[in-house]
Amino acid sequence: MTSNDALHFDPTQDELDVLKHIEMTGPMAIEVALKRHISPRLTERGYLARGEGGSYVITANGRDLIRRVES
Repeated sequence: MTSNDALHFDPTQDELDVLKHIEMTGPMAIEVALKRHISPRLTERGYLARGEGGSYVITANGRDLIRRVES
């Protein structure tokens, strides 16, 4: 990864859909996350974090990404 790659992130539609789903419905259980094939890029870049019991929760950065892409 180059320094430009670290600064710029274009999420795929699937990644955006996962973020929006978690934002609207709350934490996603690990079992559901495995079926949805959550991209590791979302956790690597801090858009998702692991909550209680290993569930995925959206971070403030994840919410900001949704707003930035939708505007």
